[in-house]
Amino acid sequence: AYTLEITDTSTSTIFVSKELSPAKINWLCPYPVNFKLVWSQAQQQRNEGSPLFIWRPVPPNSVYVALGMVATASADPPPLTAVRCVPRGWCVSSRAMFKCIWDDAG
Repeated sequence: AYTLEITDTSTSTIFVSKELSPAKINWLCPYPVNFKLVWSQAQQQRNEGSPLFIWRPVPPNSVYVALGMVATASADPPPLTAVRCVPRGWCVSSRAMFKCIWDDAG
């Protein structure tokens, strides 16, 4: 897993950044506008385990992309503040070959 950290190096840890205000962070890395359910397993086999729902964040427009998905144990979508989107220009297409590591075929 990867994490993107944006830090204002001109301030110390005890001061709030003047450059990275919440409004600028929201403009630079906005929250998604919605979540789309892409997979679920609500009915458990032999009543084992918990339900699982996988959600894809929907970026606010084509300038931004969402990296990854969000998993929940509820049919309710996650809060919009659960993830942020990043500018498409910060991303490059992966050259790695996709490999299926799991399916729910049984």
